[in-house]
Amino acid sequence: MPMYEYQCEGCSHQYVIKATFEEKSAGLKIVCPKCGSVKATQMIGGTILLKSGQARRVSGGSCCGPGCCPPS
Repeated sequence: MPMYEYQCEGCSHQYVIKATFEEKSAGLKIVCPKCGSVKATQMIGGTILLKSGQARRVSGGSCCGPGCCPPS
């Protein structure tokens, strides 16, 4: 399931939201788990997809660690 990285505009807390692509495109409501603010900015790192215990960045950003990006 894709994970989206956000930073709260109220308290600057950074957190991750797990949601399907369908949930995200339908207007997923983002709420900061620390302060409850609904004002957040998606981090530029992109989206991380977890599959079979391996993380793979599927959009934006650079490689997220060993084994996450296909060989060039």
